Amino acid sequence: MSNIAIIADTHLIHAYHPDYNKIDEFSRFITEILKHQPVAILVLGDFFDKKFTNKGHPISHVEGSKQQIPITEIIESTNIPWYALLGNHEDEAILHLISKTAKNFHFLMTNPKRYADPAASKFEKPLIIDGVRFWFGNIQEKENHRTKELKIKEYCQAAAKVAKDKNIMLLHIDMVRRGEDVGISKELVELLSKNFNLVLNGHEHTYITKVDGFNNVILVPASMPTWIGIREGLIEKYEYIDRKLKKKGANLQEPHGYLLLDTDTLKIGFIPFLSTMPAVSLLYDVTDKDLVIIENEWRKIVENLKQQIIGKQNIKSLIIIPILTGNLGSLLPFEINNILEVISNEVPDVQIVDIRKKDLTTPSLDIEAPDGTEILNLDGVFARTLEQAEDIVKRLDQMKIFLLSDQVKKIINKMRKEDHNFFFEKGAKNIKVYAADIINILLPEFNEILKKDWKNTDIISIIDSSFEKEVRK
Repeated sequence: MSNIAIIADTHLIHAYHPDYNKIDEFSRFITEILKHQPVAILVLGDFFDKKFTNKGHPISHVEGSKQQIPITEIIESTNIPWYALLGNHEDEAILHLISKTAKNFHFLMTNPKRYADPAASKFEKPLIIDGVRFWFGNIQEKENHRTKELKIKEYCQAAAKVAKDKNIMLLHIDMVRRGEDVGISKELVELLSKNFNLVLNGHEHTYITKVDGFNNVILVPASMPTWIGIREGLIEKYEYIDRKLKKKGANLQEPHGYLLLDTDTLKIGFIPFLSTMPAVSLLYDVTDKDLVIIENEWRKIVENLKQQIIGKQNIKSLIIIPILTGNLGSLLPFEINNILEVISNEVPDVQIVDIRKKDLTTPSLDIEAPDGTEILNLDGVFARTLEQAEDIVKRLDQMKIFLLSDQVKKIINKMRKEDHNFFFEKGAKNIKVYAADIINILLPEFNEILKKDWKNTDIISIIDSSFEKEVRK
């Protein structure tokens, strides 16, 4: 029996905070992995990030070269082989370069058409360790759905020819279906499940042990934090109620870490990795509060969180993500931000995220339902509206607009994909365009209602409230 460590989405050099030393953190991460004595480390894509440094600027050649040296040294110091899959945030040339500078690092892209060809290079062949055949999927996220489908079928056909062996598929794609243009179909997930003992996919930055009901299709979590967000590696969720700080959720909501694969049984174990600079979210109701009250309460909140978290398990500093709920009244977001910034500057080991920050995974200025069951944000609203497509069809039917539910879903998904600024193809004005016109006209009101009243956060309610308006010229 041997252990193989599986990591994903380290996104070196991109760091989610200027005070976060990702190279040092990566070194500590690898040290933790080596305690389990793995025979190899598999990287499921986005090992590097070509786009940003921790200051948000493109990486220069000089800076990239400077960072490459310590990364190479860390890889070589492990004295075990590394095998990497190409992600969507890295250049193929960088992986080739690392494979030349670190003798134990190998970049692979399995060719399903040449897997058994004696003339094929090691780069093209599946990797075999302890009798387990690993297929490094050469499927890129930027490819269209048809190309992805064809490639997946080619890998499945190749694996079927060696079905008596242990076969594991490694991928870095959007796998979970989220609308028409994101993810792969359940039929393709089922095909992968039937032809491989295990399917391990990076890219999603989450840990899911069963995709579409298939428990051998697993999403591998991001190994280390890269972005700040309410669903990105939180160690705790808190809420401030009745002048008291309370835990709202379980530990490690979206954990960082790595998997250990037993090559004998093919069982997977998840090992969490706690960052030295983790994030927590705090649900805070601003209703009927002025700036003085908010400042006093947040000073207490920061001090309490600092005492509870910093100094434990190598945690050196903390990021707090505020989730403001309730009615802002006469207050403005920038006024609250100013207060939080002052408090944050006074406590050097605590960073409070700007509530206007655009790189949050989900906006922090949200409206929460009174019963506290869910935080309604734009993504959540669109997801719920998709579930009500049949009702939307009925509403449009009353307006003499006749659409199928699938057509309505396409419109909604397009709105979500295009950052809620829906557009349609120019040309003859058919019934689809007419419906698109209506929804497009209602978008500004959609966003205003979202901010003011949680009960009206779907397109159906907005069509109702806007029925009398001039939308049917």
